Amino acid sequence: LKLVLMGRRIGFSLREVKHVMDLYDPNGTNAKQLRTLLDKSERQLGRLEKQRTAIEEAIAELKGAMTGWRNALNAQQPMAASA
Repeated sequence: LKLVLMGRRIGFSLREVKHVMDLYDPNGTNAKQLRTLLDKSERQLGRLEKQRTAIEEAIAELKGAMTGWRNALNAQQPMAASA
């Protein structure tokens, strides 16, 4: 259950988690399972890093816009108070 939850949390589909779990061999070295897990993990890490970059860019853009909106609002308030 821990592996399923971790897999889902990091973005693996249930099918991918099942595939990795199906490769488990209690009597073997599980080298194929580990290679598969590493391969899938490297690809997922790349996707997550791209998402993080996109999120960081969106946050920076939103913060900049909010600063502009606050400045515009603050510039209007003295006019509204004198009106």
